[in-house]
Amino acid sequence: MARAQTSARWLEALLWCAVAFALLVLALGAFQILRSDGVDMRAVWFNPYSTATQADAPLTEPSGPPGTVSLVTSNFDRTIMVAQPTLYQRFLLLVPDLLTTLLLGAVALVFLRVVRTLRAGDPFIPPNARRFAVIGGLLIGLAVLVPWVEQLAMGGLVSGTPLEGTSITGRDDFRWAGLVGLGVLALAEVFRHGARLRADTEGLV
Repeated sequence: MARAQTSARWLEALLWCAVAFALLVLALGAFQILRSDGVDMRAVWFNPYSTATQADAPLTEPSGPPGTVSLVTSNFDRTIMVAQPTLYQRFLLLVPDLLTTLLLGAVALVFLRVVRTLRAGDPFIPPNARRFAVIGGLLIGLAVLVPWVEQLAMGGLVSGTPLEGTSITGRDDFRWAGLVGLGVLALAEVFRHGARLRADTEGLV
């Protein structure tokens, strides 16, 4: 029991560090949006096969005799760069990262409430089932909302430029968050069932 409480304390401290780190990233992101000089960049995926412009040509087939080794640059891996960006452009570049940090910080904060009940030795309570459901919803929201926001942000960033009409998307892949979110929702149902069983047992006693 004492070992479990010690582990819960360490986990609680780690989650507090995660929340503090999320707040620091949000503050640094706000500062970076408000600054007024420099060149801003963002790694993106560019698909030359589904674009309305001729901004880049697809890779050609390798040439040479059998066994020829060559070094090529991927057409899909690109970095978008904005020289002397405006406040609006800096916001568009950073808003996906800020949203990701906000959602993950919220996950850490809600999970912190769960860990406190673990330290108290009473995890199977109805509030924890609701907290796991919230965590699952936040993770699924991360998988769905962030790519959508990033798509809108990149579209707004290249609007009115020679890159308008190109197929540019964010490089980050958040499909893992959707899968983990579904697993956490299943865990929420387990906690809800456990809390119901415990309430029924206490009623019999």
